[in-house]
Amino acid sequence: MKKELQTKVAKDLNINKFQNETENEYNQRLLYSAASLWVKTLIHGSSVKDIKHENMIVYPDIMYVQGHLSKVIKAYIRCLEMNLDWIEYQYSDIDEVAMDIARTVMKEMIYTNNIAEIKSRKMAMVPLQYYSYNDWIQMRGAMNFDKEVISLGVSQWMQAISTKNVIEEQRVVNVKGNRYYELIVKNFIWKKASLKASYKIFKEGSVKKYSKCWIPYVREKVTDGIHIIKEVSEFNGGYILVKHDDENVQMSVLDPWYTESYEIYRILYALNVHNGTRAQFKVKDKEEYKILYYASALPAYENKIILSLSWPYSYYGDKYARIIPNFIWHVAEGLLRDLGVDIIFF
Repeated sequence: MKKELQTKVAKDLNINKFQNETENEYNQRLLYSAASLWVKTLIHGSSVKDIKHENMIVYPDIMYVQGHLSKVIKAYIRCLEMNLDWIEYQYSDIDEVAMDIARTVMKEMIYTNNIAEIKSRKMAMVPLQYYSYNDWIQMRGAMNFDKEVISLGVSQWMQAISTKNVIEEQRVVNVKGNRYYELIVKNFIWKKASLKASYKIFKEGSVKKYSKCWIPYVREKVTDGIHIIKEVSEFNGGYILVKHDDENVQMSVLDPWYTESYEIYRILYALNVHNGTRAQFKVKDKEEYKILYYASALPAYENKIILSLSWPYSYYGDKYARIIPNFIWHVAEGLLRDLGVDIIFF
């Protein structure tokens, strides 16, 4: 029964076991991707067949989907081998574990635009669309069991064969890290600085997490060029770009959007690129797949794509250690290098 279930799920998802992967790790990937397809099934109706009715409009409550999904996950956990560390077995019973995994999977699906949460906590499918990233296409808004479609994390992908009906996702900022500094200098609005509060400045060149790279701002100790500071009294915001030039200081106040979309990190990576101290992310090569370890957060655009083509590694809610198959690794690597990140294998 256990082997039959594993084989059936793997066939539906088009997921194969890696040579250097344990049985537990393989089952964890199957569970995670299978849960995402069950979410789509539950949004559409009571069975996979309901998905074929394209004109069918269903907006189930988020708790309805989570509740039914948790029952499916509970059955998978009981039938397949699962690493207790991966499922964070800190809850009092398996029902709480299953509910939390369901919540985590749905949250990631919403974040990566695979499903949508509308008003009154109702769940909806997103319009069917094919997005091109290099030579791979991500499918959103549908569930497909064709042999050429591969499940990766909570998303489905296929190799780009035709460009028909395929679009490139629009980016608000489409500038590589080594050019972003120039864009800041030329295109941002600068005015004479009037800095009256207490600030911290981002220390460039540090290998720590970027959230830990802030030190007290002392104007006299800052070198010429562009830097970023933030108000000490602001918990999540208050970022200001400052331009030091001889004795003059100009500033450009950043809109809250930079914080909300994590675009502030694109600026931090760009400052380190200009400084000659590019960020470093560690990667463990496991032959058929790689494990990417985030050193710091990423802008939402890059983060969503990488989460969409990977599985969590250490535990089911892990966003900072991800399993990425070799056949699509170049997509993630290209995004990181363009951002200003060097890959360090260990």
